[in-house]
Amino acid sequence: MNLLGYVLYEAGGILARIVPVSVSYVIAAVLAELNFLLNGRSRRAVIFNLRHVLGDSVSEKELTSTAKRTFRNFARFIVDFLRFPDISTKSIISKVDMDMVRIVREEFCKGKGVIFLGAHVGNWELGGAILSMNGFPLSVVAMPHTNALIDRFFVRRRTKKGIGVVRRSNATNELLGSLRRGECIAILGDRNVLGPGVEAGFFDSLALVPYGHVVLSLRTGAPIVPGFLVRERGSRFKFYVEEPIRPGSGEGAFEDVMRRCLAVMEKYVRLFPDQWFTFEPIWREAEQ
Repeated sequence: MNLLGYVLYEAGGILARIVPVSVSYVIAAVLAELNFLLNGRSRRAVIFNLRHVLGDSVSEKELTSTAKRTFRNFARFIVDFLRFPDISTKSIISKVDMDMVRIVREEFCKGKGVIFLGAHVGNWELGGAILSMNGFPLSVVAMPHTNALIDRFFVRRRTKKGIGVVRRSNATNELLGSLRRGECIAILGDRNVLGPGVEAGFFDSLALVPYGHVVLSLRTGAPIVPGFLVRERGSRFKFYVEEPIRPGSGEGAFEDVMRRCLAVMEKYVRLFPDQWFTFEPIWREAEQ
């Protein structure tokens, strides 16, 4: 089964590069519809998470419709990742609105390093590749796949675009080293999958969320720059970059930075709920 899964990914990568992207998106949409119908566990998790975001005033019909679009958008996300080998700086310039990346460059030039804060919104993989290919040395913490062959497939695609992949076992030291060299790191802060996490108010309830970006910012003085690459239509994207969140000092600094980070993630999840890809429950009451 390990070998079969790997072969399917490799075959998908070849097909995604041969078939026109518009056709690949159509095929992905069909597969997404099937996945939505057959994968009840993920469907229920997405609807549960969206209910926290959209509130009780939204009907079940609208929740289901938004969840279905989420599955479709995630299928397009997979197509984009499979097409990574064909991404070039020229193709990026033609398809991505890069205007707000000036904020990133301004912070990067200060030499303290930059902590990119993203969420499972839009296309964070493509966003990382774009930043790396535009001259920002970037390291990311990646959760290893249970299938070693598939894990290498993902890592290979990232590293070929200049992205350094950091494993959880030595993540803190490696990320600290990157920041002290004035480089960039990226962390997704909306879902705790790599560490112990901390309970904090996220939307309307307490959720277990990552906090490494806050600790690293407080230890190094590096600014946290929230950034989200969001699909506008077809294969066109727009970078949204918020003003930096700078670390304070003294009592309450951790809580203040964490609160501001969560607030900006809430903003973009609300703006693009059908591009928020969380296929596990974020809040614990789903397990009760």
